Amino acid sequence: MGRVAAPHIITDDSALGGSVIERSLRINSGDSAYLSRNHSTDGNRRTFTISFWTKKSNMSDTGRVVFQSRLNSNSSDQLQIQLRSEYRIRVLGNSGGSVNLLLDTTSLFRESSAWYHIVFAVDTTQGNASDRNKLYVNGTQITQFQSSAHPSSFTQNTETPVNQASSRRHLIGCQRPNTSSTLNAFMDGYLAEFNLIDGQQYDPSFFGYTESQTGLWRPKRYEG
Repeated sequence: MGRVAAPHIITDDSALGGSVIERSLRINSGDSAYLSRNHSTDGNRRTFTISFWTKKSNMSDTGRVVFQSRLNSNSSDQLQIQLRSEYRIRVLGNSGGSVNLLLDTTSLFRESSAWYHIVFAVDTTQGNASDRNKLYVNGTQITQFQSSAHPSSFTQNTETPVNQASSRRHLIGCQRPNTSSTLNAFMDGYLAEFNLIDGQQYDPSFFGYTESQTGLWRPKRYEG
């Protein structure tokens, strides 16, 4: 699988030295709207990159799920990325009934008018634990997380649920709970340039750039 992408329209803007998002996908939680894909064949479950731009519509809303990969059964095995109600970003992984990854940012992302570019880049084959999973927001790597009894990095050579084909759903904008087939935690906000890159651990420079005139982090067209 090359990638999963949410619909978007990009216009070239040479004055900014790149391409900028003109419109995005609006997801209304009240409509129970989401995107879904089941892969026909396995991809690389150890090395991949998830990148997307998002903006919450209701900053006081309860935690919402942007991405989840989970079996179509009452299994806890999953990987998900959440926008938490306390303005934090969470990455949660479960395997065999245990949490094998939990990242809760100490930084708060509470600006209601702001777009946030989130990149989660994974390569569990890396020898150094700090290199196996990396979280970036607006081009900057996040290295400070709330203390937790759960691991902050995957163990070496972990095979995640991402890019797995067998009865595995990749959901964008909601989650499937552990013990129910009823989807919930629907996202309420905007989403653009959602990319799931199979087999590569990319940093944010593949998806964005710093605009020289303003110093702001901007999206660019992904090619490759």
